[in-house]
Amino acid sequence: MLDQWLRPPARLGGWTTSLTIWVPSEDLLDIADDKQSLAGVDWIPESPPDSAIGIHVGVAEPDRGFVTLRAAAPMDGFRLADDRVVLVVASVHRLAANDRLWLAEQRIRVRAAAGSVTDQANPSRRAALFGSDSEGNRLVGDLSWR
Repeated sequence: MLDQWLRPPARLGGWTTSLTIWVPSEDLLDIADDKQSLAGVDWIPESPPDSAIGIHVGVAEPDRGFVTLRAAAPMDGFRLADDRVVLVVASVHRLAANDRLWLAEQRIRVRAAAGSVTDQANPSRRAALFGSDSEGNRLVGDLSWR
């Protein structure tokens, strides 16, 4: 086993954030000649410049109260066999100057680490940055090769 999520205790309302994927607006790119079917695709609204879309996956326990979503919108969800619910929520986060600088530094590190990978200029190539926030919630940053 390479990795296992150890679920922390649920917070108010029985909610636990399991994973957040952040995609900066400048890393949203059209893929030329994309042949994938759009059937069944739910689109998340594009974020404004100098911001990032957050795609948050959470687990909620039944009958534990309510959670108020602030600056976020529910996108989808489903019920687990044990009656817990998995929810997908989207939000927009305005990137501060230090966020943009950090992202620029990470792009440099990703390109340097790729080294011998061919076709680095292909805009459809992506890089994932894995980490966690100050509360221990898992994060993935989705960046383009630009």
